[in-house]
Amino acid sequence: MSLALVGCGGGNNSQTIVEPTGNPHLVSADSRIMSPKLMTVSGTDIYVANQLSSGVNGILKINSLDSLIPSGFAGLTDVIGITSNNSGSIYATGIPSSGLSTFLSITGIPLALNVGSHYGLAFDANNNLYAAFVAGATPSVGISYSGYTSWNKQFSVGQSPKAFAFKSNLIYFTTDEGSIYKLTPDTITPTPLILDSALNLPNGIAFDGNIIYVVNKGNADGSGSWIAKITNESHVEVFKKDSNWLCGSAGIAVRDNYIYVSNGTTTGACGTIPGTSTSVQNTIVKFFH
Repeated sequence: MSLALVGCGGGNNSQTIVEPTGNPHLVSADSRIMSPKLMTVSGTDIYVANQLSSGVNGILKINSLDSLIPSGFAGLTDVIGITSNNSGSIYATGIPSSGLSTFLSITGIPLALNVGSHYGLAFDANNNLYAAFVAGATPSVGISYSGYTSWNKQFSVGQSPKAFAFKSNLIYFTTDEGSIYKLTPDTITPTPLILDSALNLPNGIAFDGNIIYVVNKGNADGSGSWIAKITNESHVEVFKKDSNWLCGSAGIAVRDNYIYVSNGTTTGACGTIPGTSTSVQNTIVKFFH
């Protein structure tokens, strides 16, 4: 499929890529990608939580040239959630080398909050931390104010929270049960978005302006993964659904004109990247939007 490159005047030699919406590309099928989960953007880089890396490459980075680079946290295993604070520092959920219960690390050093089992996380405009508690009979959301020494608030929404995103002074999060909630910071009463079409196991969530992109993980065997595009916080349409490009998908990030997705490990066989013999399992792919 041909691409049109539109050059701009001046000495910058800048170009704008114009290609069909949803046009897919393989970013990486590197063997270091092992059941990748959530993703976050910090500056021009995308960071990927690399869950089954056994602490060798707990976090991977995709730089501005789409090169995959190990990015520290060598002692952190079972990495699932990842985000950046207002300063661009990377935080992740995982088990530190000390073997303590899972929680957060920054530059490899566990924070004070080291008890519990967690999934997604995000910071608000004041660097207060929001995270999903996924262990126990009642999954919940926890909020810690800027010291991170204790959970100031916890509340249940009657569903299982997954991934978080911050936008326009609101915290948004997905749930396993197919909902998206938004929450005013420093409160414990989230509001569900009224969607006109169902989601199935929504996981990663990312914004492009006011448009919400959500990756739906689908079934345990990897089938049924798809990307939802949500406008007006209500209208759901299928942005991409293709088993040769999406399988056991979990994380999503938006950078420039592309949507990046992490495809994880599944119980069944995934499709193969078109034109190759490479399984889409444990890959990072991107789509023009």
